[in-house]
Parts: sequence; structure tokens; C-alpha cells
Amino acid sequence: MYKRVFLGVALSLTSISVFAQNFEEIYSSFRKQTKEEYSSFRRQCNEEYAEFMKDAWRRFNGLPPKLPPTKDKPIPLIPYDKEKDNVKDKQLPYLNIVATVPPIPQPKPVEPIREQPQPMEKQFVFQFYGTKGEVRLTDEHRFTLNGSTEMDVANGWRFLSDGKSDNIIRDCLELRIRHGLCDWVYLQMLQDLGHQFFGENTNEATLLTAYLYCQSGYKMRLAHDKQRLYLLVACRHAIYNYKYFVINGESYYLLDKNNNAPLYICEASFPNEQALSLWMEQTPSLDMEYTDSRMLQSKRYPEMQAEVYTNKNLLLFFDSYPDSEFGGNMMTRWAMYAQTPLSKETRDKLYPALIAQLNGMSEEDAANRLLNFVQTAFEYGYDEEQWGKERAFFAEETMHYPYSDCEDRAILYSHLIRDLLGLDVALVYYPGHLATAVCFNEEVQGDYLVIDNRRFIICDPTYIDAPIGKSMPTVDSNNIMATVLKRNVYGKEYTIDVSADTETKDEVIPIDGEQKDTANITKVKQSLFPICVDGKYGYQNAAGEIVVPCEYDSLSGYERGDRFPYAAHKDGKIDLYHGEYYDEPVFRNLEGYIPMALDWRIGTGPEGTVPFVGIELIQKHYVTGLEYLNIENHYEWVRDDWGDLLDINNSYDGLDMDNVSYDDHVYENDEVAYIIVRQLSSNKWGVIPYNYDSEEDKGKEKIPFIYDSITFVKDDKSKVEVYNAETGERKVISLIE
Repeated sequence: MYKRVFLGVALSLTSISVFAQNFEEIYSSFRKQTKEEYSSFRRQCNEEYAEFMKDAWRRFNGLPPKLPPTKDKPIPLIPYDKEKDNVKDKQLPYLNIVATVPPIPQPKPVEPIREQPQPMEKQFVFQFYGTKGEVRLTDEHRFTLNGSTEMDVANGWRFLSDGKSDNIIRDCLELRIRHGLCDWVYLQMLQDLGHQFFGENTNEATLLTAYLYCQSGYKMRLAHDKQRLYLLVACRHAIYNYKYFVINGESYYLLDKNNNAPLYICEASFPNEQALSLWMEQTPSLDMEYTDSRMLQSKRYPEMQAEVYTNKNLLLFFDSYPDSEFGGNMMTRWAMYAQTPLSKETRDKLYPALIAQLNGMSEEDAANRLLNFVQTAFEYGYDEEQWGKERAFFAEETMHYPYSDCEDRAILYSHLIRDLLGLDVALVYYPGHLATAVCFNEEVQGDYLVIDNRRFIICDPTYIDAPIGKSMPTVDSNNIMATVLKRNVYGKEYTIDVSADTETKDEVIPIDGEQKDTANITKVKQSLFPICVDGKYGYQNAAGEIVVPCEYDSLSGYERGDRFPYAAHKDGKIDLYHGEYYDEPVFRNLEGYIPMALDWRIGTGPEGTVPFVGIELIQKHYVTGLEYLNIENHYEWVRDDWGDLLDINNSYDGLDMDNVSYDDHVYENDEVAYIIVRQLSSNKWGVIPYNYDSEEDKGKEKIPFIYDSITFVKDDKSKVEVYNAETGERKVISLIE
């Protein structure tokens, strides 16, 4: 990414007229220079990579697949016996608390992928997990590798990297955003695209997949066995059941499970490459194909029932999702499944039916009914008997398949408690068994753990008919591990109205970097996606409604012919370009929609204005001033605060400013101004000043970078709520004291 310094530029009235006359020539020159610098940098990266391919290959022996650990010997299941239950309140010891897997932003290209205007744009239609995808891939992109030698691969890479594939990369990244694809689904989508275009398991298909994957920002290595070409991928997690190779101390996984021979691997790396993550902050939005419906019903509370169905395409994806662990701890394996939110289709079908029966109950009563629902609505079955191996379920799988075991039930129950009651849940591992524990706001008796000075009551979804607070007698309660799960964040609020008069009933509860109000349903943030009709471009929303008419030559104001940013979301404006009427883009306020581009952005100005940059600073080939020219009156100038905000791109090295939405992360009054940012080196969040007055203030921390999330307190942006996942601490800090 270019580093830009934005400084204020004072223009006298006498210079305005001269500038207006030369604006088009100067601005066009700047854009041309910028594009040439961008193109030569990216071209250089790929050219050097192709050169390395000629001789950077070395023979490696692969290591056998890691197998998922078993839950030790399965414990014998016994029904709950109320007559023998005499213990009312007992604290359980535990060995350690396991931190949850930290999410990170998805990789992005080493530099923005610019749109390459084409006179005729044909779409190649392909399928991934039963879902339709379209990219601008034509016969001109076809190539043939004479073999799998180093020279063959280098020549193929040069063919792909001459610019003709840029639109394909943009289309793939847009699909990643449109469908909410995690890294694993995105990789599988690229593989399906390559196979359907070039043929199953061809060297050409492998190279196309590797190129698109690499150019999207992911870390990979190419390998061959003197006949076939293979793709190896780096992962932040230890993946089970896949052969892997250790290259420069890092594990790379071979996706083809049929190869057991040594491989010749290209050790060349690409700038800023990033290993994939198996973390999913949302389930992918795949085309819907319904399974048969299934009635789930609690035996003790028969009114607790719901008819559910699942998306077959989502089940296909879950079946391909690799089992893994993070940091060498088996607890993270189950936490990964429990942290993946339920799909919208499942929530909208299941949750209203349960909420109707739970509204008005106390937390304890509601939790007891949900517990019996999970205990008795499903048939128990051991993984080894059903699948021949250890296999954890996502919540949708538990509701679809006929049998489930302890970890499947614990994962499902953790979703119901977090989503419907708004309470924190921990997964609790006894040797051979997985259960849950819930942190209630009410005083609840029973077996409990104390985690970060909070009392978590044992709730075992496998201890049939047992109420909350009861541990199964057959488990070893002296060797417990636990991990506290984060709550899910959904666009729609599902939390029930509990009758207990607790402090949290009407308060704002910050969850995973966002805030939700249990008393007032928040507005659903929508998304916009580009659409083309008769060669003109516009935007449509998720419902398919055309929000921006298809009358524009471009939806991005940076370059004519730059077709669109990858997607758009609420809270701002979008840039439009109409070649017939304007030499520069116009800005249109669309009830708060704004581009969410992975592309380079200068910023947006007030409605009816276009961006320009100062004369002297353009000649230095970088932007140092940002003002806006009113297209209705070329002699009226408008200042905008974005120049000050963007100043931090250059002033605070090591801070990930690309992941900050300024309006949502800035507090400002007449005296101070602070911005919430994430630090690349630590992946932690802090608060810094963004418009400092002296060198002493530069980079000064208002709040240190030790927190996993920081959010503004609702209706009072002078205060922030900070959260530390390791300690579980949540507290409010004032920015103006």
C-alpha cells in the first residue's frame, strides 16, 4: 500500500482560477503516474517470482498426517438419579483455562488489483458447493503447460501475470465478500474454478488456482513430482488428516490426499503473503437447497419443540471443513466449531419457536428447558460407531444427522445460551467428555468453576434429564480444562426477555467489537453489490433490489473504467462516474451506503463535490493535500476533515489503518480527537490521537494495545468499553479525563 502524507494546503483566491484551468491536465498526469508506479511494482513482484521459479526448487519428504486426538476412553453414560443427588453447591478445580482462537482480517492483495477495461466482457459460470459463481474468464486465458518442470511453471506464471487475469482476481475477491467466504471456502472455490475451466486435476488448473490464491494475498508453495503439479498451503492452524511439508520451519499442507511420494517444492515467497485461517466469523452464504425437515422436541417440556431444516450446500461445506487445532491445544478444536455462528436460515427457523416458549422465564428456568431440549431431542451415538473416527459437528450438523455425541451437544447448547439468553458460556473438558458451564446473572446453585472471578455453573447436555448445576458422576472432575467462548454477533437480535430483574436486562451489552441493546433492536446493516445491465453499472442490495440505477460507466471514481469496488456497506457515500456528463466522478449519498473497497481509496467528499490535490505536491508524485472541488461552481472550495484522518496512515507505522472505518472509530470534540485502531504486530486494539499538535504527541497511546476489542459506549462516544479475552475483563474507560 502506498504511504500517503496528507497536509493542509492553503490556496489563495488568486491561485484558484489558475488551478481550475489546469486541474484536468495536472490531475490526469498524477493518476497516470500513480498507475504506472503501481503497475511496475506489481509487475516487478510477479517477474521476480517467476525468475525464482526457475531454480528455487528442492526435494522434500512429506510428513504423515496428524490425527485428531481422541477424547480418551469414552465415559459410561448414566441417567440422572434425583434421589441420590444430595450436593447442592460445589466448586470444581481445573487444570487450566484455554484462550480462544484470535480472529484476524482476511488476506488481501500485495497491492490493489486495478480494473482492466475490456471491450467485450464474457462471464465464465462455475459451481462451488452448489453455488453459482461468475468471473470474467475466457478462452484468451487458456494456456498449456508442456510439463511440470521449473521452466514450464515459470512461463505459465508469466502468462497469467501480464495483467489479463486482474479482472478474474477482482471477481473472485468480490465473490469472497458477497458470499461471506472464510479462507477455506475461498480456497475450495478457486480449486473448483480451476478444475471446471481446465479440467479435473490438470497442471493448468493447479497453476491457475495457485496464481489466484497467491495474488489474493495467501501463502502457498508449488510442488511437482516430475509429472504433476501440486498446491501446498500454509495454515495458522495444525490441520489433521492432511500430509504436510515443513519448509523454513513452517508447515504447508498438501491438498491432494492421494500423493505419498517426495515432492520438489518451489521455496520462493511472495511479498506480504499470509497463511489461511480456519476461523469463521460467519457461515458462508451458499445457494439454498433444503434438506428434509426434522421435528425436535424436549421430552420433559414437550412445548419446547421446533421444526428445522438445513441447507444441503452448507452441509457439503461442513463435510469438507478440515479438523484442526490452534497452539497445540485440543480445546481450540471444539472452540472453533462453537465459535462459528449458526446460519441465518437455521436461526430464523429455530429461534422464534424456542423464544415463544421462553419469554418471561428466569434465566435459570430458561436454561433448564434449553438443557433438556438438547439432552432429549437427539439420539446419542459415539463418533467411532457412526463415522469410524472422531468428528465434531457444527450446530447445523447436529440438527441434521440422526446421532450426536457429547461435544456436538455442548457446541449446540453453547449457541442457544449465548444467542437466546445473552449469557457467557465455557466449554468444559473432563478427560473423555465435553460439557458446558454458564455464567448467570442470577444466583444459581450447583457444581461450578470460577473463571476470572466469575462463577460458571456446570450444564451438561449429555447428562440426560439432569438439571443445570449437575456434573456426571462418572467424569474425572479433578482434571478439567475450560475455554470461555465469545458471544455471536448477528444482524438481527434474538435475545429473549427474561423476567428476572437483573442489571443487564436493559443495558447495552458489548459483544465481539459491536454493541447490541436487549431492549431496542438495532438496525440491520445491509450490503450493496455491483450489477451490470446493458453495459452500464449500478448497485443492488442483498434482496436483489437495484439501489443505484444501471446508468454509470463506472462505480469507482479512481480510474475511468474501474468497474467497481468489491462491495459496499452502510454509513457513507459511494463514488459514481458517468462518462457522458462528467470528466470526474460524482458523489451520491445513498442513505448511508459507502464503498467497502479492497482497492486504494483517496476518500470521499461532500455531496456534489469531486476530489483534487494541490499543484506543488502532485509534482512530487504523492498526495499531500486533499480538498474538494464543487462541480457546480469551480471557484468554491470545500475543506474536508478526511485529510487529517488519513494523516495517520504515514504517522503511525505498524498500525493496521486499512481495517478502520473512521466514522465508527473516531471520537472528536473541540479539544481532543482519538481513534480506535488495531496494531499489526500484536493483533491488539488501542486508542491513539489522530490530529496531534507536536512531535511529542505523535504515536502516543491514550489506551494501550492490550485489548481484543474496543467499542464506544452507546450514546456517549467519550467513553469506550474495552475487553481482554485472556482475562475476561470488561470495563469502561473515559477518553476525556
